[in-house]
Amino acid sequence: MVDKEKIQKKINLQKTKNIISKIEGIQVIDYEGPSIFDEEYLRRINYFSSEKIADSKISDCSNDSEVTEWIYKLMDFQIDQIWYIFLNGFLVKIQILDIKTAIMGLWNDIYEYCKGFVLINENKNMMFEFGSDSRDEENYLFDKYPLT
Repeated sequence: MVDKEKIQKKINLQKTKNIISKIEGIQVIDYEGPSIFDEEYLRRINYFSSEKIADSKISDCSNDSEVTEWIYKLMDFQIDQIWYIFLNGFLVKIQILDIKTAIMGLWNDIYEYCKGFVLINENKNMMFEFGSDSRDEENYLFDKYPLT
């Protein structure tokens, strides 16, 4: 008998690897998963809250260069810095090799039908989300979530 859950995890991991392989400006260090950030945990940190006020926003009419600058100014990215990308239930440990190239790759290539990405700092105590959100359909939003 085949364990369907195990097969689904392998499929999700391969999807994650395929997406991450398109992103320039980063180096993958490791794939961790499935992560502790399941739906219940995300609810506890108000990740799904429609009441949350964005920490920052920029018009969704902004071009890629403007969005890159906005993200760059909000984050203290450093060359060789370690981050985790939260994707498909996995944490992908990455190292940033080229900051602006990495930002553009993350922004454009993580999701197929929208722009944005979710990062977790190296200490895993803060989550940062950039992108489209139903709370404000005219702007891209930036949200910070303290992790417990």
